[in-house]
Amino acid sequence: GPDRRAMLPRAKTRSHGPVPAEASTPLPPPPPQEPAVAPPSKTAADGLAVPLTDAPLALGEEVRELVSTICDTEAMRSEAEAAGYDSRRLPLEELGKAAIRKAASALRVVEQALQQRRVGGGVSGALRPSRAFFAAMPCLGAEDNPVIESTDCLREKVALLQTLATIEPVYSTFLKLESSRKRRRAADASHIEVDVEARERRGGRGRPVGKLKRPQSPFFLFFSETRKAIAKELGGSFSFGADAKRAAEVWRTLPKKERRAYMNKYRACKDEYHKERQILKTQEEAVLSADAIFRRRYQIMGCDIEPLTLGSSTWMLIYKYVRSSQPQLPETPCAAEKDLRVLRALRVFAISRHGEDERYAKHASDTNRMLLWHPTRQTSLAAILSHGLQLPPRDCPSVGRSFGRGIYFTDAVGGAAAAARSSTAGEGDRLLLLLVEVALGRSPEACQTGRFLEKAPHGCASVLGRGSLAPDSANACELPDGVHVPLGPLVKKQAPDGLGSSSEHNEFAVFSASQVRLRYIVEVLTTPARDAAVLDAAAASANARPRRLAGKTAAVLAPWAAAGA
Repeated sequence: GPDRRAMLPRAKTRSHGPVPAEASTPLPPPPPQEPAVAPPSKTAADGLAVPLTDAPLALGEEVRELVSTICDTEAMRSEAEAAGYDSRRLPLEELGKAAIRKAASALRVVEQALQQRRVGGGVSGALRPSRAFFAAMPCLGAEDNPVIESTDCLREKVALLQTLATIEPVYSTFLKLESSRKRRRAADASHIEVDVEARERRGGRGRPVGKLKRPQSPFFLFFSETRKAIAKELGGSFSFGADAKRAAEVWRTLPKKERRAYMNKYRACKDEYHKERQILKTQEEAVLSADAIFRRRYQIMGCDIEPLTLGSSTWMLIYKYVRSSQPQLPETPCAAEKDLRVLRALRVFAISRHGEDERYAKHASDTNRMLLWHPTRQTSLAAILSHGLQLPPRDCPSVGRSFGRGIYFTDAVGGAAAAARSSTAGEGDRLLLLLVEVALGRSPEACQTGRFLEKAPHGCASVLGRGSLAPDSANACELPDGVHVPLGPLVKKQAPDGLGSSSEHNEFAVFSASQVRLRYIVEVLTTPARDAAVLDAAAASANARPRRLAGKTAAVLAPWAAAGA
């Protein structure tokens, strides 16, 4: 009798039974978000305590985008070169801490020589340490061994070292991750492209990549070609499978030479199938590689990152903090004032560094804790998240530091934005700013500018340099955990003669890294005042989702502004 293995299978319809009544019932809405503002701890209402091993699986595109932005090695290299670093002489990944410390020590000697020059000394004392600095640190335009003979030039070199000091701890690690992915991409590109015609020959017409159809066996290739002829031979009516039985009978009687044609066709289709399968495999590996890189970056930074819900109480408070801690425009601004650029918050990410809560615990009961801005570059955020805020080395020059070797903060968003704005970015680019909880303790309201401090004054935990503009203390807000938020508007302040800060805004300095706890990364946008009014109206609406917007530009400036349009 005919070989039953050659019979065509009959597709059977599976019955899963009636759909249960509860399956058609809509799911209940998610519980409302807790409006209370809590510190970034394991019980925070903002949901920060995501285990490190599981966090990348649960985090969304917003966090992935943030991690990709702050871990961008190309941006780090561009920032270093814009500050004056010559990466052609020494690649940035080969720069070590020892070279930075050696260059900083040389600048310290240069600073001392410049101070002696102001009291009657010559410039010759800066010659040798200048050469030592340029020998340790490759700088653009330093081929002729220039002498650092002015405070402005010294300040530029100090800024370069500060940039390199915040990039060096993570740059080489992130660069190795990106290089491994580039090598994998190059290997993937070496594979041949998918042959669409070969897929169609296997019966895969219209079948997308990722759902490959196995090639037909030599017999089924023969059966596909002869099926119509066999059906015509059997007549108009025949039982199911009769055509397959007849095809099997004919197949067994075919000469080897005729069978070989179908065998060769099968082998060709099989080879194409395996090639396409390999391409799909490499594509899947590329996706897994990208996810592995994200996981590794996330682990290197050693913190939990969680985006705040737009329109939540914490998000609204930070939005008001950004809006109010900069010079205010009149209610009816003139045409020129409408073109002035102001800052507005877009997205807010809650940060919880691993182990920082334990280090900060002894200051958690301090009654004078404030939420302040830390002026820093966007390219420095990865190192800050992974290593925390650190005191500058003791042998660093004091230029640019108003009150000594401390960690500096401000209560005005404009001061932080000025420091965060990259020298390689345009004015309209978005910025990432850092909000930190600072335990100030007893803090003198004014200090003598120019006095270099290694630690806080006796009986104090910090110092305050009073600026010409400061938030109105009557509008200060206290969070449930006792942290003060100095909401604006900014008002003019008059410091006693010879006291205070030379800055326009208040400057706070602490002298111990245990007094700070990272809280939020805030994405802000510099935008014309007329567009800022649209964003303010959108933020004031319920859940930051207005039904109608006054201008179309808000949809471009802030995606959340047009969410309900």
